[in-house]
Amino acid sequence: MKNWLVSSALLMAAAQIPALAQMVQPTRFGLLEANPQNILQFEGKPFEQAVYLERPDYTMIRFQQDEADVIFLRQNKGSDCPQKFAIVRVTREGAKGLTDLGTCSATVIRPEIHGQTILFSQPETDGKSVMRYEYDGNGVLTETRDSSQAGE
Repeated sequence: MKNWLVSSALLMAAAQIPALAQMVQPTRFGLLEANPQNILQFEGKPFEQAVYLERPDYTMIRFQQDEADVIFLRQNKGSDCPQKFAIVRVTREGAKGLTDLGTCSATVIRPEIHGQTILFSQPETDGKSVMRYEYDGNGVLTETRDSSQAGE
C-alpha cells in the first residue's frame, strides 16, 4: 500500500512538470524541427548559422511572404537573457535563419505584421534606448536604436 501511495505521488508530481515538446513546424516547402540537441533543422539538415532552441515548442509568429514561409521564434536564453529571437525563412531553395535578435530585456515583445514586414521593438537593458527591428519581405533585417522612445 505504501509503495502504491509513493508511486501515485511521484506520478502526480511528474504530471505537474511541463515537458518540452519537440518543435515541429510544417511549411509549404518542407519540415522544420529541432533535433534532440534542440538545434533547428530543415528537412533533417542544420542551418549554416545554428539556431539553438532552449524552448523548442514556442513559435511566436508564422506567416507567408509571397514565395517564403517565415517563422519568428522566441529563444529563451535563461535568467540572464530571458528573451532573444530568431527568424527563419523557408523557400523552395531551402531555409536560412537569423539568430540572437533582441536585447535580453524581460519586457514582453509583441511582434506586429504590416503587409510583408515583421516589426518589433525591445528596450535596451540599461533602459536608455529602444532597439527596433524590421524584417521585410525580401528577408532583409534592419536594426535601429531609438533613444527618444526609452521606457515604452
